[in-house]
Amino acid sequence: MAKKVASEFVIIKLDPYHYLHVKDTNTNLIKLIIGPSSVTCLEHEKVVFGPERMVMIPPRHYVIVENPVIRKIESDSDGKEISSIVVMDDNGQVKLRYGDREVRFEQASFPLYNGE
Repeated sequence: MAKKVASEFVIIKLDPYHYLHVKDTNTNLIKLIIGPSSVTCLEHEKVVFGPERMVMIPPRHYVIVENPVIRKIESDSDGKEISSIVVMDDNGQVKLRYGDREVRFEQASFPLYNGE
């Protein structure tokens, strides 16, 4: 007679301006989840970082980010920057500029991707 094992689910409530990294052990991919939300981790998912508060840079301050993500800047027909999109590889992981540093000045709060 086989025993029934109850599935263990982990439910995490993310507040606004918080984030966490969840690893899918089947595919070995890490995804970034940004709050506010409720996250249900299944049996094959594991929280590897967080929940942490997003990085907020006050006026007249800066942050140096090592191994920053590669961003693609989208612009309109006039050449004005509309937004920047994080570049992903074929598997859905973010691409990083290893060994590089990026200085970020006052801006809206942002999460750190896996590897930054």
